[in-house]
Amino acid sequence: MVYFSIMSTLSILDLFDHIISACRPAFAQPRTHKLWAALLIGWLLTVTHRTLTGMLVFTETTEPHAHDAYHRLLRVGAWSLSEVFHVLAQFMVALLPPEAMIPLAADDTLAHHVGPKVAGAGWYRDPVASTGTKTVSAPGLSLVILTLLIVPPWGGPPLALPLLMRVHVKSGTHTYVDLLEAMLREVCDWFPARRFTLVADGAYVSIANRVTELPVIVISRMRQDAHLFDLPTPNPPHKRGPKPQKGPPLPKPREMAADPATPWKYVQVRRKGKLVLRRVYTRQVIWHAVCPHRPLLLVIVRDPKGHEEDDFFLTTEVASPAQTVVNAYGDRWSIEVTIRDSKQVLGLEEPQCWREEGPARAAGLGLWLLSLVWIVYLTSAPETPVATTPWYPQKRVPSFADALATVRTELWLRKIGTSEFAAGPAAIIKQCIHFLARAA
Repeated sequence: MVYFSIMSTLSILDLFDHIISACRPAFAQPRTHKLWAALLIGWLLTVTHRTLTGMLVFTETTEPHAHDAYHRLLRVGAWSLSEVFHVLAQFMVALLPPEAMIPLAADDTLAHHVGPKVAGAGWYRDPVASTGTKTVSAPGLSLVILTLLIVPPWGGPPLALPLLMRVHVKSGTHTYVDLLEAMLREVCDWFPARRFTLVADGAYVSIANRVTELPVIVISRMRQDAHLFDLPTPNPPHKRGPKPQKGPPLPKPREMAADPATPWKYVQVRRKGKLVLRRVYTRQVIWHAVCPHRPLLLVIVRDPKGHEEDDFFLTTEVASPAQTVVNAYGDRWSIEVTIRDSKQVLGLEEPQCWREEGPARAAGLGLWLLSLVWIVYLTSAPETPVATTPWYPQKRVPSFADALATVRTELWLRKIGTSEFAAGPAAIIKQCIHFLARAA
């Protein structure tokens, strides 16, 4: 895993303004960029439901605009969501050592969005409300999210910072894997001199066969009942005909795990921030149905105490140690934390946009803001004391809510400092800003 490596000498507000200004080329007109910047600040500062009109009360702008202008900004505004992600990606990758591989994680989620005609929305399985025996569907946008994983200065599990996003449309021609492939290719174009690792769940396993020419190592789950083959053996020297693509059939992964003769090894792996002992078995295989043109490394993981079921992973880097594969897949859980924070803390699902590009852009900006807040916090304020509460005295590391409160504090200080309330009692202003920064 790659660790955070850069500290900025810029203050929180200076870095915040610098990143916002760096996004200017993504907009056709300076006026559009100003509207966008004002909307972002309103999104961060609002203490009410994050509808567009709710955010406008908290915007920072000296030029009054009709509220329709902000709806048009998202719906048909002349700017590129992909380009503003590209600008932010430059700052994100700058946090990593220049020679390090860039670790990525991908997943999809349902952003609830109710309305009779929401562009791009459909009825999808709700993973939160569904159980193993009951499937619950809900209306909304199905978002495919690509994130960058980085271990913060305080250690522990990595942070998953949104890097790109696409909306899956049921009536469209692109599958989830198609969208992920497009995002991977775009990110590789952004950083042509870098190499990447991608961790995704079993639904995206076929991406391993889509990016064979890209500098991307794929780590994913393997089906327990996968039809596997041994590596092909070369033809005898004088035998004519095509080279074989696969060897003899192998037992299914679950049969390998159940075989008493399987040569297990003991390794220590990370699990929820702690080191635990696991038994692992690795073998190079050909999974012809999914990735017929390259060998894969199968990694079977077993809990020696038998408390957990066996796990089955694969990677396109056949020389990778089993411990690296298991740790990398475990770090994928950080993207679930990111999705939760974007919805519960930043209100990703709250903007009421229905037409054209509005819904997708609003969802993308919610994810973009999460990355922005973490970048500003990590580079300018990682040593900010963590606020504790009487019911959580053992808290030692900041959450996204803490990072957001730190950035909001500086934004509120600037906003109130330029208003008529700045002349009020300092102690009262300080207390009000503390409450405002933690509100909503």
